[in-house]
Amino acid sequence: MNQDKELSRPKWLKEGFVATSNWEPLIFRRRAGSQSRDEVKKYGQEHSEETVKRLKSQGVSIAMTHFFKGFGIEAEKEEMENTKNFTELCHKHGIKVAAYVQFGSLMYETFFIEVPEARNWLQVNQSGRAIGLDADLVNQPFRKAPCWMNEGFLSYLEKVLEKAINYAKVDMIHFDNYGYGVEPESCRCENCRNSFREYLEKKYDTPEKRRERFGFDNLQEIQPPVYERWGSPGKVLSLIKNPATQEWVNFRTESLVNTTARLSGFIRKLNPEAVVEINAMIYSCGENQYFFRGLDLASISKYTNAMFDEEGSRAGINKEGILTSRIRAFKMGQIWKNIMIIYQNKCSSPQQLELSLAETLVFNKGMIGVTGNIMKDLEPEHKKYIELLNNNKNRYMDSESMAEVAVLRSKNSLAYNNSNPHLGVVLFEQTLIQSGIPFDIIFDDNLKGLKKYKVLVLPDSECMDDGQIKLVKDFVNAGGGAVFTENASLFDEWHRTREKHGLGGMFKEETLTAAKKTEYGKGRIAYIPQIIPVVPFIYGGKEWQVDVKYWHLPKNYKELIESVKWASGDSLSLEVKAPVTVVTDMSQNKQLGEIYLHLLNYNYKKPVKNIKIRVKKNKAKDVICIFPDNKTKKLKFYVKNDEIMFIVPKLDIYNMIVIKKEL
Repeated sequence: MNQDKELSRPKWLKEGFVATSNWEPLIFRRRAGSQSRDEVKKYGQEHSEETVKRLKSQGVSIAMTHFFKGFGIEAEKEEMENTKNFTELCHKHGIKVAAYVQFGSLMYETFFIEVPEARNWLQVNQSGRAIGLDADLVNQPFRKAPCWMNEGFLSYLEKVLEKAINYAKVDMIHFDNYGYGVEPESCRCENCRNSFREYLEKKYDTPEKRRERFGFDNLQEIQPPVYERWGSPGKVLSLIKNPATQEWVNFRTESLVNTTARLSGFIRKLNPEAVVEINAMIYSCGENQYFFRGLDLASISKYTNAMFDEEGSRAGINKEGILTSRIRAFKMGQIWKNIMIIYQNKCSSPQQLELSLAETLVFNKGMIGVTGNIMKDLEPEHKKYIELLNNNKNRYMDSESMAEVAVLRSKNSLAYNNSNPHLGVVLFEQTLIQSGIPFDIIFDDNLKGLKKYKVLVLPDSECMDDGQIKLVKDFVNAGGGAVFTENASLFDEWHRTREKHGLGGMFKEETLTAAKKTEYGKGRIAYIPQIIPVVPFIYGGKEWQVDVKYWHLPKNYKELIESVKWASGDSLSLEVKAPVTVVTDMSQNKQLGEIYLHLLNYNYKKPVKNIKIRVKKNKAKDVICIFPDNKTKKLKFYVKNDEIMFIVPKLDIYNMIVIKKEL
């Protein structure tokens, strides 16, 4: 793979991200039937200097606007000019501009007139039919998906990007509909089929490797998998064991990573300070994005600065009593060094909007997201939290995680199984979210950097290669702790069964059938045979992702928490005594000599009183509570045996506790 080095973060992005949007050009509003009788007037107002001044006065730092919707450069020429003029106005008033660039669909009715050969750029399914966007086949049949491996399409897209960066002078590219082609509607054009075989022959470059993988060495007739035409993989595939299907997953994901590296490199050559962002419809709730969408976001993130998360789980407690959040997406973004962009509107109440904004400040390093439509004034809650951010930028944006626990999202475990590993990882994460134990979400590459953690959690990480197992063993042997559940390490990287758990050798017993704990070297390891869900996940048909209805705390969540604490040697630095509806995070700014303890009350209708806090192995000279209205209060605290102890009298929605350390 010819991939450039990882993408650096432009300096201006460190100033914060408060955005507003007008994604759609006038041509699309008309073609989609969404225009009003006075749409032309509205469109003009959206692009006026009056609007830009209003946005600036309310604290907006980025305007996300249309540039290329997929109709074609000629068809959208006039509106591209409008974007150029709008960008000049924004820059005049100190606002950055993000340009919408369509990646996942072409509006063929105009595009084919401009580029007749583009008929050969389209994705086609296993039946040879051109693929449209899955969500828009009924209302928007004029949209067809281009193949992201087609050289003609990529070259044309580079022309669009050059026009956006060099002509319109935008500061950021927003790629929309990234990774579309959801199985079974993924591309099987002639180029993809031939490239798939070439990929296999290059990856397995000797007869011996090919026979070990497929049973034979002549790969000329291997084809992408074929599914029941009127069904979906959700009806027929739970476990992905067919080696050709596994490699089809790998081929699609690696191809999209390569495409991202190419486009990102092209953009940054035009402007080294341009931000690269994708809207991949991130569903951190437990969907197999590798298989369904060809998305390996951990690898893609090396070539992006930001990702758009359209998951609909607003912060709070839903009617079923489930704590819902977007914390998972934010934690992924932090480990990937990408900001996550979300919508900060459509909340059920001002209190829920406050909680959502607080959640973003805490877990997304102060990057607030999109406040709403460009013509809509910011809500009082938006302004309140923008002020809180501006008064504490170093505390939010320059802090680093103090998480001592890491949860592994094992690539092949999640890519080759649509069911149990997704449930396991979501439920263990949910347990930690609600337990007051700060944690990071990590991926395979991060296993080489475990030294900063005290405990590694492997929730049903069933597919692990020998090298990964050695990294875990070395980590525990050197004094770390590990908790693994269910089938973790029972299979190798191809989902071939081992005689016993690869990590099982760390126990004296030969087989693992019940919960066990043991010391290993200088560390500790615990095994839990099952994470018991409140609502069982039965994969198939319409049930193909671990969505919010499964996010109940598992029945044995206390066992999971106790195992993590035990594996740490009972040495976790933070202890918070609060209801499970209070979420905690802890970070620090070493330069300022400060620790930040964030408390969020997801049951925001019921204030929580007298939260007892203990921070181990630290000394303090001051403990200050900062409230969302920017008021502060010093808290009484005690230091004993290098432990800081204090009580937070009341938590309504959000408090930030600043512990000023003795230097």
